[in-house]
Amino acid sequence: MMRLVSVLLLLLSLAPGSARAFDYLEHSFFTDRACQSAQETLKRELLSSDHSAPLLPRYLALGLVCPLQPVKYYCSNDYKQAHSALSRLSEPPATSRDHSLTLGDIAALPDHLSAFGALRTLDGAERPGLITEVLRLLEPGADEPRALIRDVAEDACETDGKVAWDEVEYDIATSIRRLRQPETPPQMAPGSWQAPIRGPSDPAGLYSFDNPHYLDLVLNNQHHFGEEAYGSWTGYHATSLALSKRPCEELLSLDEDQLEDLAEGLSQYESLDWDDLESETRRDKSCALVAERIGERVDYWLKSADPSLTRPIGAITRGPIAKDPMLMRATVSALLGLVYEGAGLHFLQDNLAGGHLRVDRAAHGLGMARHLHDTDGRRGVIADLSLSMGIQAAVLFGDSYLLGNAGEVAPSDCSAPSAQEPALQTACHLQKQRALIVEQSAASLIHWATGGPSLEDLDCTTPENRLCHLSIEPVRASQSIVEPRGTLPLSPPRFAFQSLATSLSMDAAGRGTQSGLRLVFLSALGQEAGWMTSYHFGFMQTTRPFNDAFNGNEFLTEFSFMFHWRWAARFLINAGVYTYGGFQGLGEDVSVLWGLGPNVGMTLLPEGWTKIPLEFTFSYRFPLTLLNSRYGLTTEAIRGEAHWLELAIGLAFM
Repeated sequence: MMRLVSVLLLLLSLAPGSARAFDYLEHSFFTDRACQSAQETLKRELLSSDHSAPLLPRYLALGLVCPLQPVKYYCSNDYKQAHSALSRLSEPPATSRDHSLTLGDIAALPDHLSAFGALRTLDGAERPGLITEVLRLLEPGADEPRALIRDVAEDACETDGKVAWDEVEYDIATSIRRLRQPETPPQMAPGSWQAPIRGPSDPAGLYSFDNPHYLDLVLNNQHHFGEEAYGSWTGYHATSLALSKRPCEELLSLDEDQLEDLAEGLSQYESLDWDDLESETRRDKSCALVAERIGERVDYWLKSADPSLTRPIGAITRGPIAKDPMLMRATVSALLGLVYEGAGLHFLQDNLAGGHLRVDRAAHGLGMARHLHDTDGRRGVIADLSLSMGIQAAVLFGDSYLLGNAGEVAPSDCSAPSAQEPALQTACHLQKQRALIVEQSAASLIHWATGGPSLEDLDCTTPENRLCHLSIEPVRASQSIVEPRGTLPLSPPRFAFQSLATSLSMDAAGRGTQSGLRLVFLSALGQEAGWMTSYHFGFMQTTRPFNDAFNGNEFLTEFSFMFHWRWAARFLINAGVYTYGGFQGLGEDVSVLWGLGPNVGMTLLPEGWTKIPLEFTFSYRFPLTLLNSRYGLTTEAIRGEAHWLELAIGLAFM
């Protein structure tokens, strides 16, 4: 059992931190907050005769997945407190400790899921995915999302109290004023701010157990970076607009088992043999069934949501809208489109992540991409945003910093001489970035809900026109000599490699052989990397006779600490000390031993000469046993075991 626990801990420690954009909690929180912000604007639009007909089903769809009520603390006691009408819980999360799927989860899940269907008539959406899960939550008795989504989301909310929710909400509340307050050249000068305090971050090791597909997606996440992220958002956004306009008969793709689960308790549908129905009849009945289930959730929303959001419904409709079959069918289409809109918000937000603006993800392996991504995310990148109301500059930080504590509260005037302290400027830049994420996400939802109106010739003189806050071009790192404005390029990471090598040793005195496997972690001591250090972890097996001098075969674990001098770029001279321990004489007279000794040698890394990342090491080791249970605490236990001449061959990864 202890061995299994040790292996799991080792895997968790070696699991790579992903080169993603914002963390799950950041995507989830800011999207849910933007969802509520969009609803505030749309309830006013709903009262306009020009927009009420096409807007109403989309407004209802938002009502199903936005949080039912504002929450003061998004995460509390390691559970998300926001919950929706779609993922209807028997009790609030504070008491049930259950997880309710909201639009925030949908926006966060593109780091964890690659399928968003299934839909009938959309190429690339044939596989069951997020839409399948959303429709499953309409089944009677369904409340929480499936285990994978629930586990990932619950891990994200284990924040250890690191989020100052009041401070974050204060910054969001100032969003419109802050976005219309341009930054001054002193605020954009490199060195005028400092790295913010890191907040809660994704537990990448746990995620690899919650969802084994997670690391697969990390290795293929080029579309989350730079202009590709913006392009991904426009693709999802355009798709969501198109889906929401189509009749649900053209969209739903439900098999017989799904339909039977949805039909449970509805006598007019329970008796149907779905596979015997004509295609057209089956599609019509499927839509009618899902529309009825949607009506139940709409009715629950009308009774449970913030009254200020439900009150406009009564002003423009007559009778119980949840029983209106045509409106509920249109709401089905809107909900399916909203899944794609929510997923698209992930990429719109990625395009506002400092660690994603300058990294050419396709050009780098995961290690280099992570170095560039993490460094830019921590230091911040000066970026240009092309909005309908004009080009703005902003300093953008990366994932796990947007919910961190800025250390200071942003002043009301960030350009004032009294606000030029680096800590205050960091608070100012974080405030603006938080405002940008919420406002751009809300603007995208408003644009979707109002049917995608043209963004040309917008009247941006009124702060209430939130479409003016939407990026009309990809956010790019600033490269201007006119101001001048730009961010220092990043230095490459220090030279380092990890290797896994197999070794064969022979005793110079001819008294045995030893073979083994080693894991090596090597890193540079200085910037020039002329001197290096390394840690070695090994498992060794010694073959030799059992007699008066030796106790037979040995099984040992080994740990080494080595210094290295780089004689040439890929040729190292090695010297250090190692310690070992294990068993002798298994099957004969078993004893336990421990010792240490010197280790010297040389290593060749022919990287660039071969396509295989090989490592060759030749070394001499002299193991000096200090304790041996066969002899007890006597000087007889102290002796040199061998003069090992070792050749190790392995794979080394820079």
